[in-house]
Amino acid sequence: MRRAGLIVAALLLALLALMGAKSAWVPIPGPASAGAGAGGFDTGRALKRLERVLGDQRPHPVDSAASDAVRGRLVGELRALGLAPRIT
Repeated sequence: MRRAGLIVAALLLALLALMGAKSAWVPIPGPASAGAGAGGFDTGRALKRLERVLGDQRPHPVDSAASDAVRGRLVGELRALGLAPRIT
């Protein structure tokens, strides 16, 4: 029983050590720039898109005109990206 506890403790310590060393294997992304390419993340571009979708940021409860407006803006953004969203 004591041996099993030592093995579990050793495995937990090894897991913690691997989690701590993760940054050596996984690159940390740099700050998003305004010149990010099509495959890159641009924070400014994302914030502008979010502002367009949310509009005036009023609450938009389910089955309300405000909810329909947010859905319409979201569908518009998706279509602008070349997608064909379906509303069900």
